[in-house]
Amino acid sequence: MRYDSLLGAAAVACLCTTLQLDPTWVLRVKDGDTFVIRNAGITNSEDVRVCHLIDGPKAVCVNTPETEEDGSTEATLFTQQWLMSGAFTVTACKRDNFGRLLGMVTRGETNLGQALLDEGHATIYKRKHKIVTPP
Repeated sequence: MRYDSLLGAAAVACLCTTLQLDPTWVLRVKDGDTFVIRNAGITNSEDVRVCHLIDGPKAVCVNTPETEEDGSTEATLFTQQWLMSGAFTVTACKRDNFGRLLGMVTRGETNLGQALLDEGHATIYKRKHKIVTPP
């Protein structure tokens, strides 16, 4: 492999985005682990999957009940209330197979993924996410 190709691959692998957002950026909460934000780019919106941890290429995301499952309403309301209670940060380094940003969502020392786990609304998502494109 050529040096410039190796360097280019390393740059893409380390490309992360940090977004400082306030509640007005949230368009809707789809379920407890996915919400939609306004986007100033090519598309009008961007789906964000809540992760507990982002460590470069590794994303440890949470999983909440799907819309029709028991506990879904509670998890969705928890996420909605958390997002609406003040400014927050989304750190994303990659996307999943559905094109969603895999994002660690924090407010100060509080992590939304950890809060969902602590309150019993979520479990750790077990499936590995495939890198599709950098955010």
